[in-house]
Parts: sequence; structure tokens; C-alpha cells
Amino acid sequence: MLRPNSRPDDVAWLMAELGPEDIEGAIDEYWQSDNKKVWLGNLRSGPSRRYFLYDNGEHLDAKAIVKAALVRKGYDASEVYEWHTDPLIDVLEKLGFPVIDEKASEAVDTYSMRRYESVLRLARQGQSRFRQQALEIWKGKCAISGVAHEQALEAAHVSPHSQYGQMTRKNSIILRVDLHRLFDIGMIAVDPEDIKVKVNPILESYQEFDGRSIALPDSGPSPEQFTDRWSQFLALQNK
Repeated sequence: MLRPNSRPDDVAWLMAELGPEDIEGAIDEYWQSDNKKVWLGNLRSGPSRRYFLYDNGEHLDAKAIVKAALVRKGYDASEVYEWHTDPLIDVLEKLGFPVIDEKASEAVDTYSMRRYESVLRLARQGQSRFRQQALEIWKGKCAISGVAHEQALEAAHVSPHSQYGQMTRKNSIILRVDLHRLFDIGMIAVDPEDIKVKVNPILESYQEFDGRSIALPDSGPSPEQFTDRWSQFLALQNK
């Protein structure tokens, strides 16, 4: 569920623009800066009062990290300044980064956060194997767009990994980076009845993919595995 001031189309745009590597690049930039106050000032971002990103035992300004990632992608700081906090934090969480909400609890369990970081590192190692297996069975191409440039591709979970989806080839689909982000947040889905791609109408520039058929590999997912993502897509359409 998105925060009150997050609009689905804003979150979809951010997810299409940013990936974990962009956030990690912004975090590295933060640690390398000699003057954190100046670093924040260059982003036209004041110190956070509520949301923090936990990294190496420190509480980083979560909103500023996402803004820095956008600036690193070429967006002007004055444009980034206009973004409301809520969609920026929603995107951080959807990308799998540990965010602390100071208003949600009076005390932060530092041990649990460090444990979360360790689990996250192990998960990323597993994701590397998952990616290679997925690229193999999907023949190195995006299942929706057909793009075959490996650097532009990611392995997505057909059944959400955060719920019960496993990191196996039978739960995999290869997608172009931006399509992966949209798939994860329910803006693009595969109808389990006819295995055709459906695109949320608000994504005007992606309508070329609406109605495309997906050819499922023999050792890949079954049509039924797309059911949860499909339900998420329909729920967003009905809002």
C-alpha cells in the first residue's frame, strides 16, 4: 500500500527510472562527501525529521538519497526538489532498502536492522544465481519487449518474492529494467487466462506492449503463477 501522498503514476515513473544500483550509487556518494551539510544543500534538501535509510550502522537521510539518485541520472536538483517525500520513500522500500520511520516507533531496534542488512546482502547473492538461470530459460530476452541487451535486463519474480515466491527458474521472467519496475508495482501484468500483457491506461508511452502474447518456456512459470500479479493490477485499475 502506498503512502497517502503517493500517486501510483509518480511511483511508477520513479520505479522505471531507478534501480537498486542507482540508490547504492547515491549512498556511496553520501559517504564520499566531505561535508554532508553542503551535500544536502546541493540537493536543496534539508535534514530529514522522519524517514531514514539504515546503512552501515548509520541513519542516512532517506529522501535525500533518492533525490541524489535522480540527480545522478541527469535530473536537475531544482526539478527533484519539487517531489513530495511519500513517493520517494515508497520507492526506496519497494527497491528493498531498510527505511526507518521515526514516527512509527519510539525506539529503533538496531540489532534487527543490522541483521536485515546481512540478510539483504545474502539475498542479492541469491539473486545473481536466479538471474543467470532466468536468462538461460528465457534465452536472454525480455519476455515483453524482446530486448536482448543483457545490461538492460533483470530477472523478476512471477509470484512476489516478498510473499512466497521462490528464487527458482519456474518463478522467473526476464524483463527490461523499466518494465520490471512497472511489473513489480502492478502497473503492467500478464493475464493468466490468455498469457497476454496488459498495461495500465495511464502509462501512455507503454501502450505498444498492451495485448502482446508471452511465450512461456517449458521449464518456466505456469499461467496460474501470474494470478497474484494480475489481481494487484486489477485492484489498481479499480481505484
